Amino acid sequence: MNNRIYGYARVSSREQNEDRQFEALSKFGVPAVNIIVDKCSGKDTEREGYQYLKKQILRSGDTLVIKELDRLSRNKADIKRELEEFKAAGVRVKILDIPTTLTDFPPEQEWVMDMINAILIEVLGSIAENERNKIRSRQREGIEAAKKKNVRFTRTFFF
Repeated sequence: MNNRIYGYARVSSREQNEDRQFEALSKFGVPAVNIIVDKCSGKDTEREGYQYLKKQILRSGDTLVIKELDRLSRNKADIKRELEEFKAAGVRVKILDIPTTLTDFPPEQEWVMDMINAILIEVLGSIAENERNKIRSRQREGIEAAKKKNVRFTRTFFF
């Protein structure tokens, strides 16, 4: 059975465009038909495409490629848990903005790379989580400022 390569891209809203991620994954060698895209928040991992990829498609020996760590999630605990689950399932995760995840090392040196990757993922996961917190804080501040000006909010529906 051949080991397969898949890509995952995520943008936070329908208005955003995933082209830059799609292009990077394709350039890395992920076939376009193997790239799963979600258009929703990275606040957690409960995203339709991601869950389908994780539970129905990926199997031991496969490789999952993502452009940036925060495309996986913007929650550090989720990131760590997901990466541990992939490792336990025998799925290799390559993160294009973490070059050490892209390199194959001999088994006797693998522990060193695991340690380096764990440190990088801890730092980058913290940054991703902090960015989400800043976005939410800015959003709250904007809503409060608008309310002071008596701006009314309505929902827009697209059909």
